[in-house]
Amino acid sequence: MVERSQNLANKAKALVKKAKNSASSKVRAAADLNADGKVDAEDAGIAAAWTKQKAIALGKGASSVAKSALRTELGKDAATGAGVGAVAAIPVPVVGPVAGAAVGAGVGVYKHLKKKRSSSKQSKALRVAE
Repeated sequence: MVERSQNLANKAKALVKKAKNSASSKVRAAADLNADGKVDAEDAGIAAAWTKQKAIALGKGASSVAKSALRTELGKDAATGAGVGAVAAIPVPVVGPVAGAAVGAGVGVYKHLKKKRSSSKQSKALRVAE
């Protein structure tokens, strides 16, 4: 019985070692970006350059979306609300300016939609009165 338990423990130990070696070789292969057989500073440089390239592309895309959004009245109202909310939330300890900006943008959008709805009701009323 003891011999059987030791045999089972040895098999389990061998399987764990095999899995560990397999996993570490997979990670090493994935991190070796220049395929020179080792993970080094050159691989980190390649990863940093790739990250920078993707971040720049993402920034350009976000910038063009933001510019087009700010050309609309809704975008302007949301941006105004975000600015007011960020400034108002600075002294609030838990909330902070990011959450304040998000809430302010929501309020700006709400006010825009409410203003748009009331102006469309007024124009309908004027058409009916004519």
